[in-house]
Amino acid sequence: MIRRMDLSVSAGPGLEPVEGGEAEALAFSRRWLSRNQINGDLAVLVRVKGDSMAPAIPDGCLVLVHLPEMQLEREGVYAFNRCGASYVKRLLPSGRNDRGQITSITILSDNPAYPPDVVFGEALADIRVVGRVRCVMATL
Repeated sequence: MIRRMDLSVSAGPGLEPVEGGEAEALAFSRRWLSRNQINGDLAVLVRVKGDSMAPAIPDGCLVLVHLPEMQLEREGVYAFNRCGASYVKRLLPSGRNDRGQITSITILSDNPAYPPDVVFGEALADIRVVGRVRCVMATL
């Protein structure tokens, strides 16, 4: 069972997290979780609001966020907090120093109507990765 948290993350301009706890839980196959290297005890489902990640992540869908994957080592779709707002966006480490530390992150939306945002310098401290999005659940 994967917990669904009673909060929303934005695939748009950013939303404040809704206070609340678990809303319900959904069953996932142990085999599927294992095959995808997801620890079910360390994963949550959250609802996405907004269209900036469409069509890959449509407005209103649920995403499975794997919480142990909170280190931004490679490009991927991540749930993250920035200045108190929660987002789901594609993050790309776009600069590294000679020690391999990230010096800039490009925040990308799949929807071309939303421009990329490059974060560097002191602004990097405003970004806290919560986990990597590993599954999208949408109704068609």
